[in-house]
Amino acid sequence: MRHRFQNLPNLFRLLLPYTFCLGLFLIGTSKAHGKTNGIEPTQAFNQANVLFETGKYPEAAAAYEAIARAGKVSANLYFNLGTAHLKAGELGRAIFYLRQAEQIAPRDTDTRANLQFAREKAASGRPLKTNLWRDLTDWLTLGEWAALATISLSLWFSLQAMYQLLYPAWRELMRPWLMPTGVTLALLLVLSTGASFQQARPEAVVISKEAAIHYGPLEESQNAYTLTDGTEVRVLDVQNGWLRVIDGDGREGWVLAKQIALLRANP
Repeated sequence: MRHRFQNLPNLFRLLLPYTFCLGLFLIGTSKAHGKTNGIEPTQAFNQANVLFETGKYPEAAAAYEAIARAGKVSANLYFNLGTAHLKAGELGRAIFYLRQAEQIAPRDTDTRANLQFAREKAASGRPLKTNLWRDLTDWLTLGEWAALATISLSLWFSLQAMYQLLYPAWRELMRPWLMPTGVTLALLLVLSTGASFQQARPEAVVISKEAAIHYGPLEESQNAYTLTDGTEVRVLDVQNGWLRVIDGDGREGWVLAKQIALLRANP
C-alpha cells in the first residue's frame, strides 16, 4: 500500500514561521568578550567585588560599569552593578541594571527582590502598580520564548506530517487528539509571540533626580510634568536627542535622552 503525499505542500507553509522563530532563538546566543583596561574580566570583577565589600559603592559601580563596557556582561555583573547603585542611593541606575540582570536571569530570586525594593523606594511610599501580563512575559527570556515558539511549531508540523502519512486506521485513532493538541500548541505560540513583542518594546528608566517632561522636543517647550529618579517609562519616538515617552499613568511627553537610560533588548 502506498502513502499519499498530495497534501504535503500545505505542510511546508509552516516552515517559514518555524525558521523565523528558530532565527530569533539563535540571534540571542552570542556574547561579547574582552579585557577591561588590559585586565582580565575575572580579575577586574574580583577587584570590583572588593570595593563593594568594603562599602565603596560608587567606586564599585564604576568598576562594574567598566567591565560591562568591555562587553563581558552577565546576570551576576548586572546584579552587582545594580545593587552597588542601590547602596549608593542611585535608584534609577539601580533599577536600570537590575532589570538587565532580570532579562538574563528572569527567575533569580535575589534579583527580583532587590528590584522590588528599589522600585518601592523610587515610588516613595506610593503603591506599585502590578501588570499581570508583564509579570507573565518577563518570566522567560526572549530566547526562551522564541525556543518555546519553535518547539510548538515543530510539534504541530510533526503532528500534521504524521497525520498525513499514517494509514487511515491509524488516523482515526489519532483524530481525537488533533484538536486539543492543536489548541494547546496554538495558545503557546500566541503567548510566546505576544511575549516577544512585549519584550521588544523599547523601555527606559529615569536616571536623573528629576526629569522635566515637555510637550514638544524643544527646550523652549512648556513643561507638562516631572518624573523622578527611578521612574520606568516606555519609549514611543526618538527625535534629535529627545525621546517621547509614556509613563505608568498613561501620560506622554518629551524628555532629554541624557536624563534616561534605554534598556537593551532582552537576550
